[in-house]
Amino acid sequence: MIEQYRKVSLCLSLFLTALIFLSASGLAGTVLVEAEGFDDTGGWVVDQQFMQVMGSPYLLAHGMGEPVADAVTTVTFPSTGTYKMWVRTKDWVPGAWTAPGRFQVLIDGTAVGGTFGTIAGWTWQDGGTINVTNTQVQIKLHDLTGFDGRCDAIYFDTNTSAVPVDFDVNNPHLNRQWRNGLLGLPDTPPDGGTFDVVIVGGGIAGCAAAMAAEKEGLTVALIQDRPLLGGNNSSEIRVHTEGIHGDGTAILSQIDGCCWANNSPDSIISQAKRTATMNAVTGVTIFR
Repeated sequence: MIEQYRKVSLCLSLFLTALIFLSASGLAGTVLVEAEGFDDTGGWVVDQQFMQVMGSPYLLAHGMGEPVADAVTTVTFPSTGTYKMWVRTKDWVPGAWTAPGRFQVLIDGTAVGGTFGTIAGWTWQDGGTINVTNTQVQIKLHDLTGFDGRCDAIYFDTNTSAVPVDFDVNNPHLNRQWRNGLLGLPDTPPDGGTFDVVIVGGGIAGCAAAMAAEKEGLTVALIQDRPLLGGNNSSEIRVHTEGIHGDGTAILSQIDGCCWANNSPDSIISQAKRTATMNAVTGVTIFR
């Protein structure tokens, strides 16, 4: 059946989510810290929903109303001295109320720059200036609410009048080019491989489609913008599955969830089953 499918060459950005980067040469007085690259993300989780805007994932404090544990990392600054600090974040529910996703940035244990996550839309929020007395600096993200605080990156510059490049809807590439230049990343993403089938979305339907295609001998790229597979049935969202499997029972029974009550922590059992099943499907490559 392979002949019935058109070969698709897939070019995917392979994001480097385990690194903290110092800016490239020529910009020696700057440091860009990608939040998803923190040494220890604590209770914060990596989220990928806005990569098309920012060029990389971000950290999300999804605590169901309880503040999550601090994300912590250590960064090497090029020199001591005074730096301007900017934090890329957003108030995800702006309105006539206190922003729900508030957090602080702690530099060597001290909160600096006030409270972040209070401005509507993804933007660089001014964190004032800091005095770096040691080139080894500990940075923490300290969640204040447990209601989905968001941090994409933290930028430091010895030029205290400099403003980082922000997203421009009319020139969406400028922010990514600026960031790639600081991090030494190519503007053209590396080739992710060639596959018979490309499936966008790793919910129940996407996982089932990937397994069905693989059973027919096809190679599959499954692209998911969340850290977990399962969509609404994932342990992130916890909506149980019900319905008629029909001819798909053999596949769906391996990846769907039991009828836990909505929001039940027992959904992690179904998540573990789904993760193990998809990881064992040799013909499916998952891109997150």
